[in-house]
Amino acid sequence: MSNFVKEYRAKRKMSQDRLAEESDCELSQHQISQIERGEKIPTDEQKQALAEVLDVPVYVLFPKDGRIEDVDHGEGEEPEDVFEEEDEQLREIKASVETFAKQMEKILIKNIDKGGWKDERISFLVQRFWEEKEEVRLAIEEIDEQKLYKELIDVANFCMMICEILATRPNSRVSI
Repeated sequence: MSNFVKEYRAKRKMSQDRLAEESDCELSQHQISQIERGEKIPTDEQKQALAEVLDVPVYVLFPKDGRIEDVDHGEGEEPEDVFEEEDEQLREIKASVETFAKQMEKILIKNIDKGGWKDERISFLVQRFWEEKEEVRLAIEEIDEQKLYKELIDVANFCMMICEILATRPNSRVSI
């Protein structure tokens, strides 16, 4: 089960022990660790308690889990139906990302004869990124939307290349 408990706990500078203690739902530090690694599926009550301690909605901590049921929303209060709205927002985001990714892919395919980037030094790719960034600035000054669009895609491609190399090199501390 994919979740973001560890990320939000770290943002709050909170130990697993403290999270277990403050969640008040009979979770141990070991169980928190298992939840963070996706080895234990918490109950709906535990999800709600963790979300309250970390001060984020349950669906943020457990996005693929769907709606939790039977949670006490307070007397006379109806649960917010955030999932329909979120689903629409997620569809819009995914559509935008997909469109942009297709444009990035077109440029990469167009330049396929130049070889890949996996054997490039990061310093070279960073230098190319800065060159592309300067071209973005010039396109803005020239008020050339087509050129700006192309240059932004180029910048994104160099960012993607650098990120991939950082994440896939031996002993990388970057998590994907």
